[in-house]
Amino acid sequence: MKRKLLWRLIAAFFALLIVCTVIANAVYNAKLPVVTLTSAATMTLEESTTVAGDVYEEGGTLYVRYSLSAEDREKYETPDVGKASVKTVVTDAETGNESLLSESLDLYAYTYHYNEGTGLFDVVAEVAPPVGELVFREGATVDLAVGVYVPYTTVVPSYCLRSDAEGDFIFVLGEQKSLFGVENYVLRMSTEVEARSGMYVALSYFTTDPIVATSSLPIESGDVVVVR
Repeated sequence: MKRKLLWRLIAAFFALLIVCTVIANAVYNAKLPVVTLTSAATMTLEESTTVAGDVYEEGGTLYVRYSLSAEDREKYETPDVGKASVKTVVTDAETGNESLLSESLDLYAYTYHYNEGTGLFDVVAEVAPPVGELVFREGATVDLAVGVYVPYTTVVPSYCLRSDAEGDFIFVLGEQKSLFGVENYVLRMSTEVEARSGMYVALSYFTTDPIVATSSLPIESGDVVVVR
């Protein structure tokens, strides 16, 4: 009889211990930051800018003239893709009716000159001949893009990127053993931005680890977190 009672007491003790452990774990986790995760992807990003330009003809060659800031000049001096959108008049061969269309023409052979008066870089580029008759007075819309042929290996949503006085960084997720088993923690990884495009950024730091996307509380490197 005493032996049965002893076993019951031991069983009750371990049951209580398990319940206390579960409650303690729940209380502990309730105080931790809750994070969501994402993974880096290999993508092709495009950075682009659009400026107004003037179109003119010289020596039988068509040119477009436009201006760039010093920052844009550094980025788009040799764009991967340059286009000039121009207005042309096209005549229907059957009816003879004329219509105003917009053509996108390739740019090449860029030359630059610093304009001291404006503080901008004046650019002249050759333009591929249009199909229709060009309307010079309409000018041109110049579209320049870089990075369109470059596949970046670490592309993440821009909100994953964080910055402070030490520079740009991301948080990656790690695992470690603890009193309650295996727990997740975050680790800061410094990085540089190689390209931006809309909602995405390409980073210099390559990782296959899960990347922290959002956090319910401020986090620091080494903090234990709960993953949702």
